Amino acid sequence: MAKADRKRIGFLMINDDLGVVYYLNNIVKSLSNLPDNDKPSIILFYDNTTQKHLSIFKNYNDIKFEKTVYPNLLKLYLLSIVTQTNYFINRLQSTHSLDGIFPVNDLLFKNSLKRTKLVGWITDFQHKFYPNFFSRFNRFVREFRFNKLLKNADDIVLSSEDTKSHLFRFYKQTHASLHVLNFVSHANLIQCTDSEKVLEKYNILKPFFIVSNQFYKHKNHIVVIKAIKNIVDKGYTDFEIVFTGKKEDYRDKTFYPKIEKFIKEYKIENNVKILGLIPREEQLSLLKSSVAIIQPSFFEGWNTSIEDAKTLQKQVICSDIEVHEEQMGDKAYYFNPENDLQLANILMRLLLKNIKVLPIFDNFNDRVNQFSSKFIQIFDEN
Repeated sequence: MAKADRKRIGFLMINDDLGVVYYLNNIVKSLSNLPDNDKPSIILFYDNTTQKHLSIFKNYNDIKFEKTVYPNLLKLYLLSIVTQTNYFINRLQSTHSLDGIFPVNDLLFKNSLKRTKLVGWITDFQHKFYPNFFSRFNRFVREFRFNKLLKNADDIVLSSEDTKSHLFRFYKQTHASLHVLNFVSHANLIQCTDSEKVLEKYNILKPFFIVSNQFYKHKNHIVVIKAIKNIVDKGYTDFEIVFTGKKEDYRDKTFYPKIEKFIKEYKIENNVKILGLIPREEQLSLLKSSVAIIQPSFFEGWNTSIEDAKTLQKQVICSDIEVHEEQMGDKAYYFNPENDLQLANILMRLLLKNIKVLPIFDNFNDRVNQFSSKFIQIFDEN
């Protein structure tokens, strides 16, 4: 297939959430594994908030970067209603002649673009299970967006079978074609910073576990803090837990201060290191050097940190929610996300080396090929 005949797919990177940025980057890297004839031409649309992430996409051979301005939701909806079109999406198509756009999140009307597939992405339905983690307004916006997407999108990518089961549980019908695609981390392609330099930089001197999550309430950092206290109370102090990720939760400004308060009250400052948001190369270096990664969330769509660990063949300790079991099978140690004693027991056994390391994932290429083939087929279907 000549370059001119390749599918032209527009990727929307207009959300500065790191989970979204890494997700799109992993998709682009997976697509680079396709045979040359099947590789699409990619136009990556970015804005002022995401411009700083462009460098991680530059290894894809046929990618073009286009800066755009995404209207705020109210303005976007008003412009769409006035023009009776999906204003922003139609503007992109008229300028760039795209065969597909992904991920589309705001569709007030059915697709009027004959040649362009509009593909949405739904990570999870967390607001249905933990409405207390969202404001009333945020719940309303999520519901409005999801209902419009299910009605008007051509296709929707879901991150897991778990998410698909929740969709059928809460929503009566969808006019979109549904695709469950488990993305794969390409952490092995990132040139990690030298481990000794990173450990020295952050003064990490003891065996350590790592938690790489943004400080959102549903990520459940509290259970890890309590597990640390349980271990320290038993007199074992030769370990650390290293936390990386943004410290702000836009839905609850009090969450991170609560974490700091618990650490001081429990007197475990010597066993906790909160590094905040650090360079990806350093974060992955720390993951490689750690005893294991801890993923304690109450709710997930398909967790990036776990995929990083699978690619780098690192031991995973995670909460026993259904999506984690779908993601890891029998290759992780599980704990109840509300049971800090259970987590503490797993950590102690790993520190004392009286627990075996579970089998690791070794089918990286198969997983990448499966994902990239399924993704590109979405844009080939009529």
